[in-house]
Amino acid sequence: MKKLLVLMLLIGGCSNTDPKIVVASDGYRFLVKEYENLSPGVEFILLRNEEEKQSVFKTVFGKDWKKIAGFTYWNENKKTCRIVVPDPAWQYSPEIIGHEVAHCIWGQWHKGLEGKGGIVVQDWSK
Repeated sequence: MKKLLVLMLLIGGCSNTDPKIVVASDGYRFLVKEYENLSPGVEFILLRNEEEKQSVFKTVFGKDWKKIAGFTYWNENKKTCRIVVPDPAWQYSPEIIGHEVAHCIWGQWHKGLEGKGGIVVQDWSK
């Protein structure tokens, strides 16, 4: 009985008790909405294979990108998003697209360890 009680306390202690913080199935937490943009312009860049993904991610994030599956550039002046995700013909992961579209709508809401990584400033004149 004592072991069961300890187990229940441990499980209960791991749950998210703050109703303002929502943890998604991918482990990212929705912390703070920076803005609300319900009609952003969106451009998708599809990564065709693992080699292309590694090349792009290494260029953008350097060495620390192993947990990143996709990313988004937001252009404040144009109110547009450039979303980089795997091509579904290579790796079908619709949850990644949804996650990145959420950034277009609400901003950089998962700052911290889960969202760390340097972003390269994109040339939006192209």
